[in-house]
Amino acid sequence: MPQLAHPEGLTYWRASTYRRLRATPDAVWKRFNPFDVYNPTSKTREVKAGPHLSFLKLKGLQKDKGRNYLTALDVFASTYGLLGLFYEVYSPPILPHPKIFVAPEGVIDKHGRLRRVDPMGRGVEMLLDLLHRERPIEDEQQREMIHRELVASPSELRFAHKRYTGLWSPDPSGQELSTEQTTWEEAKEGYGGVLVLDARSSSRVSVLCTKESSSDWDLKLEGFPAPPYDMSKPLTTYLNKELIGISPLLHLSEDGDYERGWRCPSLLKAMYLMLWFDLTGGSAIRPCEVRDCSTYFRVGSQSRTKYCSEQHANLASTRMGRDQDP
Repeated sequence: MPQLAHPEGLTYWRASTYRRLRATPDAVWKRFNPFDVYNPTSKTREVKAGPHLSFLKLKGLQKDKGRNYLTALDVFASTYGLLGLFYEVYSPPILPHPKIFVAPEGVIDKHGRLRRVDPMGRGVEMLLDLLHRERPIEDEQQREMIHRELVASPSELRFAHKRYTGLWSPDPSGQELSTEQTTWEEAKEGYGGVLVLDARSSSRVSVLCTKESSSDWDLKLEGFPAPPYDMSKPLTTYLNKELIGISPLLHLSEDGDYERGWRCPSLLKAMYLMLWFDLTGGSAIRPCEVRDCSTYFRVGSQSRTKYCSEQHANLASTRMGRDQDP
């Protein structure tokens, strides 16, 4: 399988530790590409084929809303990051004309720590220093002109609400932006959003979210399709709806060759894309049939394997030999 995602197309900030789906104050932030841990379809039994299988395990644990479930949410987030629900709700930042850059509210330092800054003070200085490294700014007069005419403050940003069209038609027509817009102060509230300095973004900032709500995760887990996957139009329609917003990406490799990739706005969208790859790639996703196991695994479509591991296959055999349910 060709490379699925290039750093410019699908990476986001992930904290090293979360508590109740909130990044801890001492967390280390790094860029993460979920397709780095996705294994292409194969005929062998795989438990660690990608975050979508771990997400399905969370779905199995969801019935028990006790400590195990809440701990599992944090383990998942610390491994793969938050779901990226901000971009399930809002558009990228909309800047006032003619401004093209945004003053950052924070920066990830060389140690991976999130440091807050005054956007119109130290933030602007850091942005201008970044622009100078990319293309030298001739003098203070030009620096001041860029600041005055091309840099927007966070308070000037607007975000459009996303809405889906044709939700239940056989061929969803796509995702539109509502005319309803909100401010950055309102948009970031539920997600602990910070505009961090980011050389990879055209506006030189990206939205880093420090938290998401467990109730929102509950809804996304309930909606994520679990096996068995029948050959049905409702599943096709639902998956097509969730794949809206994903698009192919062409980029050049270090050797100068064209390579395939994908633009994908969130981890949640990436997991739907992984599910699409598996369903269309001759794979079968199954739950382990050992009664106290909540693991999902992936095998080739012709495999008859019922258990996530040889150990659980042996355990099931032993139990059935004693006339017990596996």
